[in-house]
Amino acid sequence: MSLLPKTRFVPQSETTFKDKSADYAGWGSKLSSVLYLVLASSAALPLIVYAYLGTFSRYRGDDYCETLRIISADNFLQASVIRYFQRSGRYSTLFFVQLSEWFGDFGMVYLAAAVLLIWLIGLTWLMAELGKVSGLRWKIGLSCGLAAQAIFLSLYRAPNLYQILFWRSGMVSYLAPLVLLTYVAAFILHQVQVPLSRSRKLWSCLLIFMGVFIAGGTSETIAALQIIILLLTWLGLYLWRANLRQATLLLLGTALGSASLSMLIMVISPGNFARMDVSTPPMPDWFSLGIETFTYAIHSIVDSFRVSPLPSILAFLMPFLLFYGLQNPFLQASPDLAKKLRWLLFLIPLGLLAATAINFAPSAYAQSYPSARVRFPSFFLLTLAFMAAGALAGYLLSQAKRPDSILFRSLVLGVLILTFLYPVRAATKLYDRVPRYRAEAAAWDARDEFIRQAVAEGATDLVVIQLDTVAGVQEYKGDETFWVNSCAAGYYGLRSLRAP
Repeated sequence: MSLLPKTRFVPQSETTFKDKSADYAGWGSKLSSVLYLVLASSAALPLIVYAYLGTFSRYRGDDYCETLRIISADNFLQASVIRYFQRSGRYSTLFFVQLSEWFGDFGMVYLAAAVLLIWLIGLTWLMAELGKVSGLRWKIGLSCGLAAQAIFLSLYRAPNLYQILFWRSGMVSYLAPLVLLTYVAAFILHQVQVPLSRSRKLWSCLLIFMGVFIAGGTSETIAALQIIILLLTWLGLYLWRANLRQATLLLLGTALGSASLSMLIMVISPGNFARMDVSTPPMPDWFSLGIETFTYAIHSIVDSFRVSPLPSILAFLMPFLLFYGLQNPFLQASPDLAKKLRWLLFLIPLGLLAATAINFAPSAYAQSYPSARVRFPSFFLLTLAFMAAGALAGYLLSQAKRPDSILFRSLVLGVLILTFLYPVRAATKLYDRVPRYRAEAAAWDARDEFIRQAVAEGATDLVVIQLDTVAGVQEYKGDETFWVNSCAAGYYGLRSLRAP
């Protein structure tokens, strides 16, 4: 017997199905399928351009150092241990670097495309599981369209896209863990909807523990973000339904324990003390730290509206129109459920603020405003929060009496289609970057070929041309002791490397 009715956020008993065969589309199944296809296709266009731009990615800055650490050790595990004790507590970043290195040059060139595809598949799965657990059970086309839009809007508003998507060292610390956590979240939602045997519980907990543990080890900000999201999820589920299944508590408890352990391991890393040149970490003023983190969070959210208001508006408007204009008129929420959903609509912004503040806490502890790449996970959360709020508002408003004329439906449909044009316009603007990215890659390739040829001829000390710094990522300098020069020299097998 299925346990799904016991684990739904929107239980079947709290909705009334007058026609169970009716699809989640008030305008008809065929029209909804076409709209979902257009939604997914329009959002996929900029993602394809992102993937193409990623083919111009090359080694820069920390990329040399991370690869050198791996090739200087017996394997990436040993390299991670050495790095943990000597440099940083981020124990799992080299795991993702090693995955890239296994594919040689292709690993760098096609890394962005691979990550985008994997992320899209995972987020589509997560959206589909949300549809099931909510009881609404929308089509896979809508899940794919929502996922593609979420990724596009998050990347398009990213304060430094290059460092997040096209620079491997930034990607493995702030984007790759989000992709992994997307799969973990989808897996948890799937598992709480099915009966679990003892062995299946064990394997599920093991997979969840490893997924969260690997993601948490990429950076302190991701570890902190995991903890607050899991705590908010646990609180939200308890308030929604006090009699949670034991399996649900076990899976969430495993994830929270893994997230806490990952943070603890990074906090006590000897590499942190060596990097800060202290024997013990300084104790913060917790009150001042709390005020500062929330100040940073509010500033970041407000700044996102000020700099790029349209993505925020579309993140809300597009799901609102989909869930309002296409709402199945046969699926009616009970008064109790509607009240819960209204409270959820109110709590979403509070949860977003809390999660963003905790995400920024490690940077605030270091007495600095989070850098551009550190802020990206919060931008992704912001996009998801607006989409969730839009979908909830649309669903709730659809429960009220509304105009049923062809003119009204045509107006809603027209506005909805207009929202699909924004990603298409964005794709054309993104494609304008191709000549610059291509030229930068060509210059890097020419210098790389020159260095490798010189090394093959027996050179040990080399002077090369200095390329332009890209998106704030460090380039070679005239001082051979500069850290990028040192790592690049080791990467190529040189004794020294300079670029006056």
